[in-house]
Amino acid sequence: PALPLFVSGLLAWAVANAILRQVPETLAFALAANVLCYGVAIALAWRLRFLPVAGRVARGWIDLFLRALLVAALVGTVVTVSDVVGPSKTGVVALFPVSFTSVGLMIHARLGGQASAAAMASGLAAMLGFTAGLVLLHLGAQPLGRWPALALGLASCLGWAAFLLWLRRPRRRGVPARP
Repeated sequence: PALPLFVSGLLAWAVANAILRQVPETLAFALAANVLCYGVAIALAWRLRFLPVAGRVARGWIDLFLRALLVAALVGTVVTVSDVVGPSKTGVVALFPVSFTSVGLMIHARLGGQASAAAMASGLAAMLGFTAGLVLLHLGAQPLGRWPALALGLASCLGWAAFLLWLRRPRRRGVPARP
């Protein structure tokens, strides 16, 4: 059932984008939409973060080539579509979840659906840091300039990732990390 789930996820993304393109673009709305969407997604996927994963599948060099080809095809498709749709819709195309999609497909092919689900569910919390980085970049670009704003956005992403790792640290010897 991986292909129907993959296609339905892409369709849901496309429908959400079509609906959101009708709403005025403000930072407040973008933040509210992100909090709502990530909140719902994290709540729905929370139990999937620690699914049991089957052993690693041995693959040859062709596996690496095929995975790289998959990523290149996804990125190439997004870039090509971006040229066709023009500048007004390039932002929507740029938001296509290339990284999440390609990583999910590669993990699914390599380790199966449970490993892919666990990785995607775990990655949702990290996306909140990415959102914060984009907001800081947006707010800092004019007053700070592009490079300091980029550095601030990157620092917030890295800080959020460090915070998430800190939350998962073992508390005491012999006590497992919090899920």
